[in-house]
Amino acid sequence: VTGVQTCALPISGQRLSLLPPEWVLLERLARAAGRVVRLPTLLDAARRSGVQLSELAAELHLSRLAARLSGSGLQIQSGPGRRHRLVADGQVVLVEPGRWDEGEG
Repeated sequence: VTGVQTCALPISGQRLSLLPPEWVLLERLARAAGRVVRLPTLLDAARRSGVQLSELAAELHLSRLAARLSGSGLQIQSGPGRRHRLVADGQVVLVEPGRWDEGEG
């Protein structure tokens, strides 16, 4: 897709291209430092960042984000009750907020 703003995130020596909703969701999960985050909390974080998502759209972006992170050492774990958390090889994950480069995808 051309003309869509993406965020480039360096992970494990690669630059992952993330859509803004994916970046917002990843950032909120990372801020939770490995703790479980419920979907309504993720939706609130997205809204505060200017990204409007339905529950279905958020789940879709989380699924796509999980696929993009495959092989990076980062993993999104999803559980019952629309709960999600970010882990890195079983360790707590911290991402510096607001650190991304704009690109075109």
